[in-house]
Amino acid sequence: MTVPGVDSELHLGAFVTVDYELRIAERCLTQDLRLPVDTTFEQALSHRIVKAFRTKRTSEPGDGETIGPSAGDRTLYKLRGGQRHRGATLYDSVEQVVWLCAYGFHESGEPDDAYKLFATLIESRTIAPATADYRRLALERARRYRDLVRTHSDQLVRLGLEARGQAVAGVLGRELPTRLTVSPDGDLLDLTVAFPARRIDEPRIHLALAALAADPEPAWEVVGELGGETLGDEVGFRLFGNPTPR
Repeated sequence: MTVPGVDSELHLGAFVTVDYELRIAERCLTQDLRLPVDTTFEQALSHRIVKAFRTKRTSEPGDGETIGPSAGDRTLYKLRGGQRHRGATLYDSVEQVVWLCAYGFHESGEPDDAYKLFATLIESRTIAPATADYRRLALERARRYRDLVRTHSDQLVRLGLEARGQAVAGVLGRELPTRLTVSPDGDLLDLTVAFPARRIDEPRIHLALAALAADPEPAWEVVGELGGETLGDEVGFRLFGNPTPR
């Protein structure tokens, strides 16, 4: 079963997993892959090495053969994308990002062989992600909640409808843990939603409630523990509304 905001998904320049995200360094994107600087991760998946990057680094951020000596968080790992396609990846465990840093075509003895390219980039200290990469990372993370909260809300309501009155859970915008119960009440839906009290952030809660109701000014009511709508460490809201196609 899909868990909204938990399962891996695409967002702008990233493929976001449970524990970290995959990104392509700008130098690699524009010079090695020859793609525009604003190319999204989804668009870049047309390239074989990016497909291999998603497949092989989604479950293991760094493993296998290294390129050059081991260097802790700066260790480069070899990525194979078919018989001749090669990439170099780096796992930044502080920022929780696996970067595709370089790409080339492996043909031994040729002047443009992938491993000669990687060696040149290592020597010139230009293979690692640059300041511009981390700037873009910060900007995209700042907007991720706003971008994804409606999609996750729609998914969660659909799951709630399928669960027929049983609670379902997700993480809206990949930030806000949410439990939801949906029960038909005649021509209306009875929605109850609960958030951890310790995670209360009013702007995010307002966005979540509007997204869950598919209404910019929904008439949610606060509910308490009585009746079992919420647990002791949660704050809850209840809404009667018309079913909205999702």
